[in-house]
Amino acid sequence: MKLKFKKLLAAVLAAALGLTSTAFAAPTNTVTLQGDPQYYYVTNDTVTSTSETEATTIETGIDGITLTLGADKYEYKSDSSNKPYTGRISGAASPNTEKETGTYYSITLADTVHVGEISVGYQLGNGKEFYILDNGIALKNYNGIKVDVKTTTISTFSVEGGHTYTVYAKGSKLGFYGFSYREVDKVKDFAAEIDGLTFDLIKGDNSSIDSIDSDLNLIESYESKFGSCDVSWESTMPEVIATNGEVSCQPAAQTVTITGIFSVQEDDSLVHEKSFTLTTIADADDNAAVQAVIDALTLGDTSALKNNIELPTSGKRATSISWATSDENVITATGVITRAPSEDRTAILTATVSRNAASATKDFTVIVKGYVPVEFDGYVYGDADGNNSFKPVDGGTLKTVMFTESIQNKTGNEILFCAVYNPNGSLKGTKIIKISDVTSGSDAKSYADVNLPMDSNDTFKVMAFSGLENLEPYVDPLIADDTVSDDAVIYVVGDSTASVYDDKNYPRKGWAQMLGNYFDNIRVTDLALSGRSSKNFKNEVNFTTLKNSIKAGDFLIIQFGHNDSKADDETRYTDPSGDRFTEGSYKNSLMEYVEIAQSVGATPVIATSISRRQLSDSSLEKYVAAARELASEINVPLLDLYARTNGWINEVGLDTAMDMFNYVKPYDSRFVDYAGFKNSSFYTTGTTDNTHININGADLISQWAVEEMQKQNMPLGDKANSYKATYPLPSYAAATSKQ
Repeated sequence: MKLKFKKLLAAVLAAALGLTSTAFAAPTNTVTLQGDPQYYYVTNDTVTSTSETEATTIETGIDGITLTLGADKYEYKSDSSNKPYTGRISGAASPNTEKETGTYYSITLADTVHVGEISVGYQLGNGKEFYILDNGIALKNYNGIKVDVKTTTISTFSVEGGHTYTVYAKGSKLGFYGFSYREVDKVKDFAAEIDGLTFDLIKGDNSSIDSIDSDLNLIESYESKFGSCDVSWESTMPEVIATNGEVSCQPAAQTVTITGIFSVQEDDSLVHEKSFTLTTIADADDNAAVQAVIDALTLGDTSALKNNIELPTSGKRATSISWATSDENVITATGVITRAPSEDRTAILTATVSRNAASATKDFTVIVKGYVPVEFDGYVYGDADGNNSFKPVDGGTLKTVMFTESIQNKTGNEILFCAVYNPNGSLKGTKIIKISDVTSGSDAKSYADVNLPMDSNDTFKVMAFSGLENLEPYVDPLIADDTVSDDAVIYVVGDSTASVYDDKNYPRKGWAQMLGNYFDNIRVTDLALSGRSSKNFKNEVNFTTLKNSIKAGDFLIIQFGHNDSKADDETRYTDPSGDRFTEGSYKNSLMEYVEIAQSVGATPVIATSISRRQLSDSSLEKYVAAARELASEINVPLLDLYARTNGWINEVGLDTAMDMFNYVKPYDSRFVDYAGFKNSSFYTTGTTDNTHININGADLISQWAVEEMQKQNMPLGDKANSYKATYPLPSYAAATSKQ
């Protein structure tokens, strides 16, 4: 049954923005409901339902928007001597939206309705739980909120076509005073929301923007009303205020502008910047500044250098760093190395840190690896079906050898000689490969197809010679070593879905943050950063840390994609369709990470992006395909986390998938026993997030990553312990709002 209803609330509420509440003003334009006496009777402009099973739909007079009233003995008072409850719907105390009983009302938007905002006026009883649901999912800030006294208010929230928004109170009569709808320009409104952010958001322990003397809280995430944002930062003076919020006061006060780039993960059109201009206080203690930098200064692992290293020339607190070397022929004072033929050489780098008259020195021992014309970067086996395997299997092959060729004065006769041996040491098979048929030029990473039969207990040797006639060796033989040492480190680079979060964001975690649970002796160093793509991550300190720290025997997991798709942001966007040789392509960008690992004898591992809570994450799928193709082209392991996460979402359905993602109820019973949850921005408000994952989901995805290692026959998979994630995941639907 439908009843005509012009508007419940005419023109109020249009100025309300965000998920906020304001004082309520009574409507001025109401009408009397008319209805079938079987369900309603009209007395003194009051309509009362006598049904406990039938909801009533009311046309609002707004194209494409209808209102449905709860069915359990409600009444609508259209006008009652100008009392403040004019237009109220009230009713029973125990609504149940699944059974459609109790006091609730739903606002349904047809597919034709544009993105906008709805403001609702209501009265909520003391101590009762209040909800607003979007297609059955509670909105952030309206997930069982309670009030201390009876409250009459207005709340505003974002809406879109094809959705139904249900408003109800648990254990309370709900007073309804009408609603209004406003179409919005989401780009403009998102910009207005971000522009409205204040210094309080990032101030940390600082008291004002004019007296900065301690580190800032440069947030990595922000919950906007348009969705969860990743946030990355830029600084006009990173030596004073770094992009991670570290403050390094100078001898004189400095004015610095820091800019946050806020991007909604689920909508590539929503990207906006917010700048803060700050002034740091003067720091006059030269000796303390110098000593602090000396204590913190490191160059990472310098025991087997094959590439130039970056030597910092400035430190915190306005210190300068100069360098001297004991042997320019080994390494220069700018970090440029010279490799000698087949000879490891040692030199001492000395750093002098100074500020005004204060100075101190620190020495670093550097070993530069000897140069050889052909360097082997790695190898990959094949199984009986030709699939990549990273340890030998029965019925398989020695499939591919990766090497770097830097031969001087080439004759064109240079060869690789490959040999596979039985367990008793007898020769099983050989292959000669002409290097000029494989390489694309000097210093190129090259991939030689060997494809010699090889079983699990066989061994192999690969050698490089100047030619078949004199067999002058170019390099010591490559011999399989599939063991993983206990001092190996797994480095992870990537975006917010893999990065580290503290208790301020609990229970949100990056999946790689939980990877250490699965190894007893292998250390995980998670360098992933929120808001970064494979392109702009290379501007970060964490990228320098990776280059200076990764060593032979380590592993590098590379997982980007979410932010590479930001086509309107040239600092982050990479082209998913280009090949690995084309600058600006996603594959080309990933290759730089692969080559960093291979150049030091570490193992690169490409991981596809985890899926958002969607049945098909279309904005990611081109990047997922590119990552899969690259791993196949260059024969490196692939952890297909998109296939695992998206396959699971399709298997369990979107509702159950909320258990993995950062869907949190206020005082969520799944997490409330963890003391750090009280420090979280989600503790009292909850959140709904379709991109980032909670601690339980992160743990499960880490388990899937290890299972992918084992499926790919990576020796690293053999180092995993017996730990398993909790499964089924603790249920969001079953969680309660415990306080």
